[in-house]
Amino acid sequence: MKKKIIYISFISFFLVTIIFYEEIYNKLPWKMKTVILSILNNDKTSKKILNDRKTKFLPETQLLNLEYSKLTLDQINIIEFEVAHGMYGTKYKSFYLEHIGELIFLITRTGELFSFNLQDKKIKNLKKFETNFDKKRERVLNFHLTQKNIYLAVAKMKNENCEVMELRASKYNNEIKAKFDKIIQFDECLNPDQAGAGALSSFTQNGKEKILFSTPDYEKLNLNQSANITQAQNEKSPFGKILLVDPEEKSYKIYSSGHRVILGIYSDINGDTIIATENGPFGGDEINLIKYKNNYGWNISSYGEMYGAYVYSPLNPTADKSHSKNNFSEPLFSWVPSIAPSSLIKLDNNFSPFWQDNYLMGSLVYSHLIRLKFDDNMSRLILQEPMYVGERIRDLIYLKESKTILLALETSGSIGIINNNIDQ
Repeated sequence: MKKKIIYISFISFFLVTIIFYEEIYNKLPWKMKTVILSILNNDKTSKKILNDRKTKFLPETQLLNLEYSKLTLDQINIIEFEVAHGMYGTKYKSFYLEHIGELIFLITRTGELFSFNLQDKKIKNLKKFETNFDKKRERVLNFHLTQKNIYLAVAKMKNENCEVMELRASKYNNEIKAKFDKIIQFDECLNPDQAGAGALSSFTQNGKEKILFSTPDYEKLNLNQSANITQAQNEKSPFGKILLVDPEEKSYKIYSSGHRVILGIYSDINGDTIIATENGPFGGDEINLIKYKNNYGWNISSYGEMYGAYVYSPLNPTADKSHSKNNFSEPLFSWVPSIAPSSLIKLDNNFSPFWQDNYLMGSLVYSHLIRLKFDDNMSRLILQEPMYVGERIRDLIYLKESKTILLALETSGSIGIINNNIDQ
């Protein structure tokens, strides 16, 4: 009888494991997942190790040995949110970083805003802002700080089936208060959690502050299988665009079109150089030099394919494999497979003589920090160096005075700290 019970228990455990394998696996710590994959597919694991022998893991890079550490955010409550991957979800702790000089600002996805300094790689002088953000009905999509204002890209729930996008601003002063007022709002209803993009940057034009604000191509996003024209190619729609916003007038115009989901925008002080990181569908992530009134091709041209294309279109591409022949702007570079590029920053040349005129870009699914260099005409990417971090990098900032790079790591909900204190 005892043997029978053991046998039945073993069979039951085996069946439950098979049935719920993916759900159980997704909830395991990533190190345990790695061990399981190594055991189950030893040959593939061995090939990956051999293939990655040139990959550098921070703090090591091809040219520099940096200092890299992680700062846990125990003093800040970052609520986990779930992102669907396949049948099941994975939970992340998402937040965004900004700074004025060496003063760091952090905002959570639920709109809790903090400021602090770093001293000996620890949080000092932590202050929490009073805000009018409704964390039950609203979520932060992105965050940008100028000398005068704090800007938020926001997704707001109108009801359980409708979410709208807004751009808000609050005056920045020495008080620990931030009252965010609506600058622009779009009336189109998006499905819950479909509002994305929301990348923000700014420049000065004729003495006035201008904001660049990205919107997603919301019509079925990557599931659009039949329509030839989505919102990105609809000249009357604000979606699938980069918008140029005048915060004083509370107005906007379309700056560029033909975008899918832009998560990072860099602009120099006068708006002469604008670069955006764009998430494609199944492959085809892009980095683009943004020019006024240019069209970047989505969803007609892409070096990726629509999700599920191998099922419903196995013999023919679902997107044209050229931008230029359709009179669209070609990307500076396109990634296949996808890496999910996120934030983009430019380093000054004081960081290292080995890293001159360099940009840094985060990635989500690729879990790498990527060093980039473009040619003098900004016509092509001439160098990329991936550096493995092992976490989703949601945001990046650079503190010039201390020559410190900060990474918003949403897998663990911590801040990655990179320093170059080695004498060259």
